[in-house]
Amino acid sequence: MPDADLDQAADALVGAGYGSAGERCMAISVAVAVGDVGDELVAKIAERVKKLRIKDGMEPDADMGPVVTETHRQKILGYIEQGIASGAKLVCDGRRHTVPGRDKGFYLARRCSITPSRTCRSTARRSSDRC
Repeated sequence: MPDADLDQAADALVGAGYGSAGERCMAISVAVAVGDVGDELVAKIAERVKKLRIKDGMEPDADMGPVVTETHRQKILGYIEQGIASGAKLVCDGRRHTVPGRDKGFYLARRCSITPSRTCRSTARRSSDRC
């Protein structure tokens, strides 16, 4: 909504989409901005998403760890490619993220994209795509 507190909205959206490493079935994958606040909201979300710490999930300061299998990682990568092919603009791209010392982990860093049209299935994909 045009009169929303965008900082509060961005915090809530990042928590809802990336909390629990995005591995919960109730994690959001889409947010719809009403009015002309979309660009500002996307910028605020991207700023927060880029600060997420993706590393070994056993480290106490990790915000996100790896996804569960390589098969799941490939499925997520497929969703990202499908979104791009449908016109989504990738704002945060974590497809090539690596974690030093964890070369065999199934890591993807934070990802978010925006879709100006209604033809794309989702505006943001995280690791909860298996739900």
